[in-house]
Amino acid sequence: MTKKRIYLSIVILGFCVSWSYLFFYKNYSNAGKFKNVTERDGYTLNLIKDKEAVEFYIKPEWIPANGASGKKYAIEVTSKNNTNIILDNVLNRGDDIYFSFETTYNMNYHKGSFMYNLIINENGSFTSNSSHTDFHFYNNNNEIIEVGHQTGRGPGSSFGFAIDSEDYDLIKDGFYVNYSGFNLYEYYKN
Repeated sequence: MTKKRIYLSIVILGFCVSWSYLFFYKNYSNAGKFKNVTERDGYTLNLIKDKEAVEFYIKPEWIPANGASGKKYAIEVTSKNNTNIILDNVLNRGDDIYFSFETTYNMNYHKGSFMYNLIINENGSFTSNSSHTDFHFYNNNNEIIEVGHQTGRGPGSSFGFAIDSEDYDLIKDGFYVNYSGFNLYEYYKN
């Protein structure tokens, strides 16, 4: 085999491997399927319910003590409707403790459901219908814990909230989060 043929074979093989990877990623990876579904690229997407709630527990060992700075995590705290809620970060900022969460998805190729905290419009844009009233907290003694001064969402369907440091004694033994900021969607392949 000549050098020219070897180089040509390597280029063709590289192209085939790259194309195969991109095809798989776009059509069969969770991220690719999610993008295709939300962009309605070969899928029909329907809003089934707004204000879909999830509830989960924040363990005491995830809460930084007074004076501690915080920690990066990657802990799945709950899963519902093929949507996984992941505790990402807990940060003691002095006047409050901020908890942030990521979401991941288990997307089926043909049809399924998932939760997203924005309204996905027909034209591909997104609209928010969330508010700080979507968050409710209570501890093991069923004492209500006030929502701190900061709640947020994004990018994507990430979300977070702060609890004021003066409420540390209410949360130090763990607490429950009820978040009703998700919208429930179903989709199917056209």
